[in-house]
Amino acid sequence: MYKIMIGCPVHNREWILPYYLRHVYEIDYPKDKVTLCFVVNDSKDKTLDMLIEFKKKYNKQYRNIIIKEINFNMPEDNRQNRVEKKIYDRIAKVRNEFLGCLCDEDYVFSIDSDILVPKNSLKRLLSHKKDIVSALVYNDRNNVYPNILNIKNGKIVHYFDFPKESLFQVDITGAVYLIKGEICKKVKYEYHKLGEDVPFCLNAKKLGYKIWCDSSIICRHIMYPSMLK
Repeated sequence: MYKIMIGCPVHNREWILPYYLRHVYEIDYPKDKVTLCFVVNDSKDKTLDMLIEFKKKYNKQYRNIIIKEINFNMPEDNRQNRVEKKIYDRIAKVRNEFLGCLCDEDYVFSIDSDILVPKNSLKRLLSHKKDIVSALVYNDRNNVYPNILNIKNGKIVHYFDFPKESLFQVDITGAVYLIKGEICKKVKYEYHKLGEDVPFCLNAKKLGYKIWCDSSIICRHIMYPSMLK
């Protein structure tokens, strides 16, 4: 059975961590094959304390639980200033710190800290045996903009008319995706005006890796505390 590293960078997530960690804990996969990894960065709330408590409670069930703290004095991400280069550049650095925690795991299941995944998501994604494969998640309240993009006429565009309940190829994905461990050791995150996932995917494609999405796996994107109600 494959060894998996699950996690993400975490910044000021006290408001959602109990929900996020519960969904991660409920993922249907043997915990003794799973390493959880969280890179806490520039958090001013109880994020770190909550992760430490989670580790104390569940560490023996998992292969390992890694909690790493690294601070870049990152400006607050209030979604009005996300396009600023200093935000995305530092997010890329933090994500590379996350990838740097990979040891001998076969895959990385990267789940952004504001996304709640279904229990069967990991097994389903693994079953496809792909280089990179994502679940489906929308980046807006109205479920219009998915986490999958293609390149058309040299431009990066959202993939709106994708096949439903299907596995299909895309050029770019992010937010919640399974990545072969070998890719994580060759490809790094970089700054891009549309987000750090863009150069990661494009660089992986340059090396010959293919990117897919399984639109039958739909995750909840909790962008604001009000969406938890």
